[in-house]
Amino acid sequence: KQWYQRRVRGEGTIAPILEEEEGATPYDICEYSRRVISRFGGGEHLGLSEMVEGGGDRREVSRLFLTSLMLANSGNIELDQRERTCRLVSRKLHSEVLEGYVLPTVEAEGTRKRKKVPA
Repeated sequence: KQWYQRRVRGEGTIAPILEEEEGATPYDICEYSRRVISRFGGGEHLGLSEMVEGGGDRREVSRLFLTSLMLANSGNIELDQRERTCRLVSRKLHSEVLEGYVLPTVEAEGTRKRKKVPA
């Protein structure tokens, strides 16, 4: 009985959040990456707070921060925890670098002749 009551309470709490999420614009990492990189303007350094400044609601700030972490992971920016700053390393996005790239295994499969299987 207690389990059921907790479940019903949980559904009442989570349902509005899920409905709000369904109405939100989808998270597009490429679009957010461009937005974060554009925040550097002509400069090379930016404070972490400036990176997410003006994001608006919590969802937007979270998306900007997540994008910053992903850009740091792909080598576009470097994060300095002590100074709480970001340094722009490259404006070229990871998706742009990989554009048109075909895996060697996929490329090889396209040129390999397939054996006919007897019926």
